[in-house]
Amino acid sequence: MSDSASPAWVADIRRAYTSASASVFLLHGVRDVYPYEGQYLPLHTYLHHVFCGDKHTVYYDIAQGLTFPTPEDEQRFLAFREVLRRKQPDLPLPRDTYQPETAIPLLEEFLFTRDGAAVIIDYADKLAPREEPRMMSFEERRLAATLRRWADDPRLQRRNNFVFLLTETLAEVAEDLYARGRGAYVIGLPLADETERLAYIQHLLQRPELLVRPWAAPHDLTDLLEVSPEVLAKQTNGLTRLQVGAIVRQAVQAREPIS
Repeated sequence: MSDSASPAWVADIRRAYTSASASVFLLHGVRDVYPYEGQYLPLHTYLHHVFCGDKHTVYYDIAQGLTFPTPEDEQRFLAFREVLRRKQPDLPLPRDTYQPETAIPLLEEFLFTRDGAAVIIDYADKLAPREEPRMMSFEERRLAATLRRWADDPRLQRRNNFVFLLTETLAEVAEDLYARGRGAYVIGLPLADETERLAYIQHLLQRPELLVRPWAAPHDLTDLLEVSPEVLAKQTNGLTRLQVGAIVRQAVQAREPIS
């Protein structure tokens, strides 16, 4: 995917990384899907395709624990863990690692002992919430300090590694993670503009199987809109692509044209 076809924030990340300005990025904004090679991908999958194609990648969030974008990534991580297990026999298995107190140290070992590694951590606000220090538990303070330390550690850059931290609301993340001109590089994810919403609407109209179950999908969506796609794109200002898609999907399923 070329920079010309990418959102501006993608180019911003690339500039910061290639100039050695940052290796840890804190992305905040409303969750959406993003275009990549004729399809629309959720954020973490989009990041993997755009930035992590040549890297050993691990996903983490507190709901699912450690997961992997491809079987190859999982096998590489299992091989890494097997080497580590010989030194630390009590390490939990990756799929059993939900607790951040266990997962984050494991990911830290992965990032600082391997070259070409990427870690995508969702719900960063749950790991390092913005609270008064006296209101935070010791583990919360330790996790926030660990993530901040990653952002300031030059070894990530030397090993060609990076980390994405994802959150919907920047105000809910511990300020120490990115404040005072240091720490994680903050990237805002804007809502899709009118042109981007129009492209997504046209994509849906051309792919009716994306709107309902394939065997129930209508083959002709020409009567779905009582207004043009251009007008619908304009009228959905302030909505994400996912929300626009929900409107179109509901119209298809209810057989009620969008006026």
